[in-house]
Amino acid sequence: MQYNIVILLIFSLLWATATICIANDGDASLTAEQQALIRQLALQIWPSDVVNHWHMDNRYLAQMIIDATKSLGRCDRAMNKVYELMINLTFSTLSKSVRPIVKHLMKMKKANSGMACRNAVAARFRSAIEIANLSLD
Repeated sequence: MQYNIVILLIFSLLWATATICIANDGDASLTAEQQALIRQLALQIWPSDVVNHWHMDNRYLAQMIIDATKSLGRCDRAMNKVYELMINLTFSTLSKSVRPIVKHLMKMKKANSGMACRNAVAARFRSAIEIANLSLD
C-alpha cells in the first residue's frame, strides 16, 4: 500500500515538473532538424519501437533525452567521450554536436561496450520521458 502511494507521488511530481517546464518555455517546439537529431540520440539508448511513439517537438522531452545521453558518460568509463562531447550541448549547437556523439555511440553499440550503462540509463529515464511525452497539448 505504501509502495503504491510512493509511486503515485513520484509520478505526480514528474508530471508537475514536465507541465511547469513546458509552460515556462515560450517556444516549446523544435525545428525539424533538431527533432531528427534528438531522435538519433534517443535511438542510441532506446529501441526504435519505443522512440517512434515520442513527440520530438517538445523541448522538455528533448532535454530529457539530452540529459539521459549525458548521464551515459557518468556511469561508464568507456562512455566518457560521450560526456565530453555533450558537456556544452545546447539546442542551438545540436546540428554540429550530435553527429559525432551518435557515431561514437553506434561504434560502442556494435562492440557491445557500455551495455549495462545504456540499459541502466534507459530504465532510469524511461518513465520521466514517457510522462513528458504525454504532457503535450
